[in-house]
Amino acid sequence: MVFAPDAASCHASCPPQPLRRFLATAENTMQIIDFSRDHASPIEIFDSISVSNVRIGGGQGETHVYCVYFKPGGSIGEHPAGYAQLFLVVDGEGWGAGADGHRIPLLAGQGAYFAPGEAHSKGSETGMTVIMVQAEQLTPEPLQ
Repeated sequence: MVFAPDAASCHASCPPQPLRRFLATAENTMQIIDFSRDHASPIEIFDSISVSNVRIGGGQGETHVYCVYFKPGGSIGEHPAGYAQLFLVVDGEGWGAGADGHRIPLLAGQGAYFAPGEAHSKGSETGMTVIMVQAEQLTPEPLQ
């Protein structure tokens, strides 16, 4: 699965973005997301100057947004996702793991998507700051 720019903020004026791929695409399998500046498209509406964005996904229903701080050695043990979840590293580095327990490294500008009910865990040896978005329905934005 791949992503496209945010059509709502850049309309047809956005140049094509490089395709970003997930580590895995099977349903209920952790998917790695690259939202680094390298994949951003300029915002050319509302008199915007020197601003760009990366559309990560969209959703519906009950939604929760958290900023999560992991101290060095911090982790959240394996548990089923109560909602669809975007786990987006904004500072530092860490890891995410799906049901198989295999830890996938995540750097700032990368993240993971976990499907509702998916067993997963996450943590950091050195510390990281994460924006976590949970929603009843949340889907990474596919390329059209």
